[in-house]
Amino acid sequence: MKLGGLIGLGVAGWLGLAAPGLAAGPTAIVPGLSQEIAGVRIGWRYKDLAGLAKLAIGDGKPVVFLFVGGALCNWCNVEMMNTLRCPTFNTLAGKAHFVILDASDRGPAGDDTRNLLKTLRIQDFPTLSIMSFKASGITELTRITGAAPEQKLIDFFARGGLNATNPRSSAPRSAALGDYVPDGCLPGPAPAKLRDNATLILPSN
Repeated sequence: MKLGGLIGLGVAGWLGLAAPGLAAGPTAIVPGLSQEIAGVRIGWRYKDLAGLAKLAIGDGKPVVFLFVGGALCNWCNVEMMNTLRCPTFNTLAGKAHFVILDASDRGPAGDDTRNLLKTLRIQDFPTLSIMSFKASGITELTRITGAAPEQKLIDFFARGGLNATNPRSSAPRSAALGDYVPDGCLPGPAPAKLRDNATLILPSN
């Protein structure tokens, strides 16, 4: 899916995108960019978006956007408290740029977020979208909507060219975010609160 609308916002517009107003919600749940450990723990951007497009174009890594619906979005909280903290999922750290954008943001970045949601026709949360940033334009590779167990997210990222590894061969299960291993992580079965909730969407070119 080629995103002409995003080019309308301008890749230049992305270079100075302001920070979304997520307050302390996601910051208290998932690590920030400064806490990233390649192959072990994903660091999410939610305040440091300046220069993101330039960085992604320069290093060729895809950009993973997580769109959430604010503090009252129950499935968003389930996703962040569970699957995004799983060890295998976190082995993707360093393979892409990971960003959280809040649809309820009324700060300076809110207009940019809403324009992006409109361009992508995203109305449900949480939604994960993998995008390729090139000098010639921005392309959405794939997306998934709804909270999902770890295996489903790993399959989703593989469709976007991002392959997780077995954390047992590279780091202890607890290395991603401390000793707590949340629900929905491999190798156990998906809990009822995560099972069959997420819908995979493959955008047409």
